[in-house]
Amino acid sequence: MDIGDLDEVRRKAMQEYGHHIQLIKDAIGEGAEYTNGLVRIILSPKGGYYEFKEMPEEFSGWVGPSGQYESVDSKVGMELVGSAYNIISSLSRDNTSELQIITCSGNKLETAQICIVNFDKDFDPPITALRGDLPRETLPTFMKIKGQSELLLPLLGCNEGLIVFASYVSDQHLLIKVPADINPVDLAKVIFSTSLN
Repeated sequence: MDIGDLDEVRRKAMQEYGHHIQLIKDAIGEGAEYTNGLVRIILSPKGGYYEFKEMPEEFSGWVGPSGQYESVDSKVGMELVGSAYNIISSLSRDNTSELQIITCSGNKLETAQICIVNFDKDFDPPITALRGDLPRETLPTFMKIKGQSELLLPLLGCNEGLIVFASYVSDQHLLIKVPADINPVDLAKVIFSTSLN
């Protein structure tokens, strides 16, 4: 995909999703802001969202209570990487309806090491996008795990929801868990996968 194609995909994404993204941002309002080289995260009592700084159409948000979020150390972050690897290795139509995992290592999107896995049991084959390798020895700058799968039960306490991890220079990183009963909204997962492949 050349840069002209990418620009067109991004323009269409913002035409299609930009209004919805703004509605979610307005509903969430102001909140605590967390940033690293790749993402901006806002958390408020009304909900939260993340967006990529260089690609704001890659956006996930939820309206309602802020889910569970905490400051964690690098050990917990690496355990999450291990869990993501185990999930990818165990994906099947029997245990998963749909699932997306994105990891990025690096502070600039254009040079980041990126791994994308999209799984949808209704597609043939069910893994519709696989880009890059999951870095098993490196703490990612950003990770998202979202979907409907029994493989999420140990991480979320339920089979559906959203997990976001953002690392920082210190050994304190942000971990967000949003179970499905808070209605996570992921407006641009296909665009991210399409535009970076």
